[in-house]
Amino acid sequence: MTHWLPEDLWQACAPQTAVQNDVNGFPRAGAQALLDRGVRYLFSGINSDSGGPPLPRLTAFWWKQPDGRRLFVWMSLTYGDGFFFFETEEWRRGPLPLAADARYRPPRAGDVLKTDEASLRRAHEQCLRRLRQFEQDGYRHPVLVVSMTSMWRYDNDPPFPPLADFVAAWNQLGLEPRLRLTTATEAMKHLEQVAGADAPEYTGEWTDWWANGTASAPREVAASRFAKRFLAAAQSPVWGPLDDPTRHRIEALTRDLCLFDEHTWGSGMSIGQPYSLDAQGQFNEKARLAWRPMALAEWLLGQRARTRLVPAGEGLWLANPAPAPSPAGPPSSPPASATTTDPSRIPPPAAAPNSSSNPARSGVAPPDLPT
Repeated sequence: MTHWLPEDLWQACAPQTAVQNDVNGFPRAGAQALLDRGVRYLFSGINSDSGGPPLPRLTAFWWKQPDGRRLFVWMSLTYGDGFFFFETEEWRRGPLPLAADARYRPPRAGDVLKTDEASLRRAHEQCLRRLRQFEQDGYRHPVLVVSMTSMWRYDNDPPFPPLADFVAAWNQLGLEPRLRLTTATEAMKHLEQVAGADAPEYTGEWTDWWANGTASAPREVAASRFAKRFLAAAQSPVWGPLDDPTRHRIEALTRDLCLFDEHTWGSGMSIGQPYSLDAQGQFNEKARLAWRPMALAEWLLGQRARTRLVPAGEGLWLANPAPAPSPAGPPSSPPASATTTDPSRIPPPAAAPNSSSNPARSGVAPPDLPT
């Protein structure tokens, strides 16, 4: 996923902070991939439902990787909890309004975070109450980094533009502490300055306690795993170099599989109303991210094998697409690519056509299917 953005855009933006909210855990392999791309910070706003944070909230720590590199992590409050520093009641109705339900809407200016002086002073009192509680629990840093969501559906909501007016009015009134709207990276840099030197260091895996969804869809999980194995085999150099259409197809299928692995396993009503049209429809969207890649990846692997071996003529061909050496070769040889009773019959793989080649002639890029 760290390569999904176009490289020129990645270099221009130079992201340094990853933000993961809601989900309880984060894979260590993901942390290493972030460091590989120059991302130094991880901001986590965990939802405690069916799990919880591994450390007390409002904890900064260094996550040391097996190779010695470290990621600076901020264990924040729940990702929308910033709202309750200034309001005492949740504005959202529902609790989970459908986006298409016209009875509900995002909050507007004057609904929440009002900017008149009386409202600001009430918000200030609420803020001080929360800060005193954190201080009683041991919080000692001079800055506090929190995040906020809108109050229409809480998740997947549009921004709340009047938040900028609220912050400006608060600071203009001279209320303390001062508020600052900033980027995640600027906030993490400031937090590292005040907390990084004394932050504890931890090692190990950070497991995801929301992985129970995998047990609810064993067939789809199996399909996703077959798809990943097919794609790994299809990318082996045993079949020759990849052409551009095939490479793009592999990237697209890999993205679908990443989305399948994402933590959402169906509708919010999948337990209470498992056979409702909404629950069934949302799971259909989820499941196709496993079934479709499995079929196309298997087809792709078959075409790669045909393109490589058909010119050699008929026979029984044994191919090793794995990076491990083949038992058929001597221990000192490089990983074997293909073996047969007559190795001299295997023709060298053809050079990959460039992006201007006709993908239909390459025989490896599967056709687009209806989405």
